[in-house]
Amino acid sequence: MYSRLFSVLFFLIVCSNIYGQQQLRRFFQPANLVNKISFGANEKAGRYVHAKDAKIYYEVYGKG
Repeated sequence: MYSRLFSVLFFLIVCSNIYGQQQLRRFFQPANLVNKISFGANEKAGRYVHAKDAKIYYEVYGKG
């Protein structure tokens, strides 16, 4: 029983990691167009803020 549950959970975690690393595209974009902005690794827009014991990463695009 526990081995089957463990196998299913392991499979779900592996599949979610595989599909989670795909390129982002917007809802109405065709499948051959992907977003050119590298979210999460943009040195110009990325900043960190420290809040108690957390280091939070965020990106700022545009003005306002």
